[in-house]
Amino acid sequence: MLLITSISCNEEQTTKLNEQEQVFQIKHRLYYGECLGYCDKEIIIEPEKVLYIQRGWTETEKLPQKDSTLNISSELINQIFSSFNIDSVFALDSEYQPRDEIDNGYITIEIITSLRNKIIKFNTQKYLQPLDSLNKLINLIRKNL
Repeated sequence: MLLITSISCNEEQTTKLNEQEQVFQIKHRLYYGECLGYCDKEIIIEPEKVLYIQRGWTETEKLPQKDSTLNISSELINQIFSSFNIDSVFALDSEYQPRDEIDNGYITIEIITSLRNKIIKFNTQKYLQPLDSLNKLINLIRKNL
């Protein structure tokens, strides 16, 4: 006897944007690969402040870390926090680059919310649709530094 059933998702079973989830922090780290000088730069965005951290080295020593607070409007911070769909980003894999390309540079984005956190690492040449708007906004801030 063959039993055929129909399975469908009801509204509660589908993934919906959780409106109760709030973004607490976004970290955007740009590592330029094998280079000398300040080649590791990170922007940390929180609702009330934006930090800019630069790390570097020479052939013989580690350079002092440079930390600064950026003057960014709360409107721009809100635009950054709302520039992506949380569920789409959290559905992404954690890494999008072959291990042998790490020396060519990469971006690491970490998103911390009231319910969960996600770290995504990808080659600087990689295009990830759910992160594209966020990445463009943060790169625009970086260009104006």
